[in-house]
Amino acid sequence: MMFKSRFLLTLLFFSGCQTLSPSQTQITTSSSITPLSVEQVQDFVLQRLKQTGQAPKAPKWFPDWHNRPPLASYSKTPDLSIQDVWLNGQSIQGPQAPSSLRQNWEGTPHELLIKGQFENKKDKDLNLNAFRFTLEPDVLLRSMAPNENKPASRVLLDDAILLTPLAVSGTEIRVQLPQAGLGELLLKGLHKITVIHKNYYSDTLIQVGEPLTPPPQEVLTPQFNSIEVVRNDKGQPRFLRCTGPGLNMTQGKFAYSLIDSEFAFVYQSQIVSTEVGREYETLIHIPDPDSFDLNAKHSLVYATPFGTTFKQF
Repeated sequence: MMFKSRFLLTLLFFSGCQTLSPSQTQITTSSSITPLSVEQVQDFVLQRLKQTGQAPKAPKWFPDWHNRPPLASYSKTPDLSIQDVWLNGQSIQGPQAPSSLRQNWEGTPHELLIKGQFENKKDKDLNLNAFRFTLEPDVLLRSMAPNENKPASRVLLDDAILLTPLAVSGTEIRVQLPQAGLGELLLKGLHKITVIHKNYYSDTLIQVGEPLTPPPQEVLTPQFNSIEVVRNDKGQPRFLRCTGPGLNMTQGKFAYSLIDSEFAFVYQSQIVSTEVGREYETLIHIPDPDSFDLNAKHSLVYATPFGTTFKQF
């Protein structure tokens, strides 16, 4: 895993975070935003570029991890089957769900109850130990890197956001879905829940509605506090590690990046706790890393459904 000193050393666009206490970070909600639908989010940057007469450049180099679909190496089995997803005693599964998940920007984590059949191939019920993982103390939430396969048993939101397991049995899985500061939950519509156990998976869609307490726009506008070049073990540049407020699309495909006017894939993101509150970190893959000049000036554009930022470094 690429976040040095942040992550443990260990992607999909869907069809449609432990949290800080209010005393640690207080956000005034005197102004608000209008939630976006999934349809509005799709291709929003491409639409903006077309409106201004520009055309986005194709990447020079496509990393294998991005070309591979997120569940390409997994298969379905009757032993692993999601039948319903409940929140507060009501189903939120599917487009006709009687209820929906609605975000409180500073709220405590949601608890989701995933109902179904959850066994391993030897007809034994899955157990909590199979899903356990540990984050570094200051990491509140993180996404799975697209080429990462640990923990072997896990529950994901939108193929990337790792949810915390609370209880596991042969018929139910309870997980914690952080909502504080999680930008994805501002996108109303259908989001994907996936249960993975070793080489098998089951997935379903849940309904996300308009947020209960959306944050003010200034909290969502992307900004860079720092940009750092991350090198591999041979000293070669591979990623940009960016920190700052508003980099809140933990699922990398909900953001759009340009490095020196070349499209760049977001590789992995996380939310961390700092002395001043939440901070977002994201790793952006350098499009043509072998020709990246460390001594030259570079530019970085980062866009989410809620704003765009630009910086030279």
